[in-house]
Amino acid sequence: MNENLVHKMKYPEYNLDKRDQEIILKNGCLTDIHIGRAQALLKMQYPNIQGLQSTTLGIVGQFDVVHGEFVQILHTGSYHWVCVSNIGLQKPNVVNIYDSKYTGVKMFTKKQIASLLYTASDEITVQVQPVTQQSNGVDCGVYSIAFAVAGERDRNHLWHCLHNERIEMFPTTMVSKSLTDSPGPIANVKLKIYCTCRLPYSSKDDMVECVSCSKWYHKDCQQVPDRVFRRKNMLWKCSLCI
Repeated sequence: MNENLVHKMKYPEYNLDKRDQEIILKNGCLTDIHIGRAQALLKMQYPNIQGLQSTTLGIVGQFDVVHGEFVQILHTGSYHWVCVSNIGLQKPNVVNIYDSKYTGVKMFTKKQIASLLYTASDEITVQVQPVTQQSNGVDCGVYSIAFAVAGERDRNHLWHCLHNERIEMFPTTMVSKSLTDSPGPIANVKLKIYCTCRLPYSSKDDMVECVSCSKWYHKDCQQVPDRVFRRKNMLWKCSLCI
């Protein structure tokens, strides 16, 4: 991807106007502009917390890899926002997801998590946390921002924070209400990661196993010749084993 374009995506300008106020206060769907503005303010207030990157970077696979505690809001690719974080977790290959309309973790979300989180492990555990579920189809962005600061969805409070350029703690009745009454995650999603790109496998990927290290690699990442896929039982070595 063009370096200038990536730079603009990493450092966008978030200028809110009257239309943005109406979207937030009158139950509109939040866009990457609103999410980005909130995350930029959080980054200024908590500079030691990693993540909080422009959500458009995740969509095009250009996140900067994080090596410590982070918070990040992600777009799932289907008109929905979720919040992920590893704050307070002891294992480097575990991440929590806070989803106000949980129906499973989509592959698009899995790929963003894998591209964001540094781990030497070949597997990431995504812990689905029990959080309040939205009662409509438009509040996911507000919930995701609220989850990022451990609070409950409140659009008036969100506009107050964005307008005054400071994110304050959301009013809270906090997690574990609608999905379950029991403590701890409601599900653990195991995410296997492969290849030099450290991304998961999807049914759309062409992958091949290295005969030497027994690891699987994407065709494009290793520039695997087409003949390897055409010929059955053809032995192939990755660039790390040649």
